[in-house]
Amino acid sequence: MDNKYKNIGCAVGGLLLLLMAALFFTFIMLVTLDISYTEKEWFKYHLFTSDEIKQAPRLTHRYEISVKAQDGNAAGLSRITFYGTRDGAKLEQYLISLGYYPATETEGGKIWYSPDGERSAQVYINSENSVSLIIYDTGAPQSVRRATKQ
Repeated sequence: MDNKYKNIGCAVGGLLLLLMAALFFTFIMLVTLDISYTEKEWFKYHLFTSDEIKQAPRLTHRYEISVKAQDGNAAGLSRITFYGTRDGAKLEQYLISLGYYPATETEGGKIWYSPDGERSAQVYINSENSVSLIIYDTGAPQSVRRATKQ
């Protein structure tokens, strides 16, 4: 009987060790996340894609989603890039429908802020024939938040 319990104990211990290793590597992947994928990659799509990207209008059938975790001072972001178009008007209308408002103009285009000021977004026309919707996990600076509440 003792050998039976030893074998069961070893099996359970081995399974726990494998589970801990899987959790460790999953944690490392989430912390250093920088991946690109399509909607067809079900696991990545449902695990990593923000609601804003999931619900964004699909401008073309050829697109790629990418996610990058926050790294030091750099904001984390979710991006969907549509290939074969340079028209970002539908994406800007989509941001407006979510309550985002344009606040600043940069070389890359307008910076949009979420209604709660917690996130920001940009519709970026790329040099190649493509357009991206980028959702940043950083929001409006306090000065912009105060100005829009008045």
